[in-house]
Amino acid sequence: MSATILVIDDSVDTLQLLSVILRKAGYEVITATSGEEGIEKYHGRQPDCIILDWMMPKVSGIDTLKLLNKIWGVPPVILFTAKNQIPDVITGMEAGAFKFLVKTSPREKILQTVSEALAQPRVRATRLRTESDFS
Repeated sequence: MSATILVIDDSVDTLQLLSVILRKAGYEVITATSGEEGIEKYHGRQPDCIILDWMMPKVSGIDTLKLLNKIWGVPPVILFTAKNQIPDVITGMEAGAFKFLVKTSPREKILQTVSEALAQPRVRATRLRTESDFS
């Protein structure tokens, strides 16, 4: 069974591009055009990784990330954005992003980052299960 990636971006072009890249690599892809829709789709499908745009109308990617981080067991979130200044990276990581990718990143870098992110939930789930076994 392939991993499921939720891509949240208000740009239909970006959603289509990432969908093609990820599907060709064997992933199942779910898309959402807003933070609100992304959170709804997260609850409906429980994806293995989330790729999230920072700059979206209404609810920004950072605010969406903060909402997602309130959910127990949320998968790694990759911020995918045009912002690329050091303060932006720091803000994103402090908000709980797993990694930060600039929208001009090559396909190989996107797939490498997704692969790294997909290794994370298994580690986190094992640690949480082990901790609960001893409490």
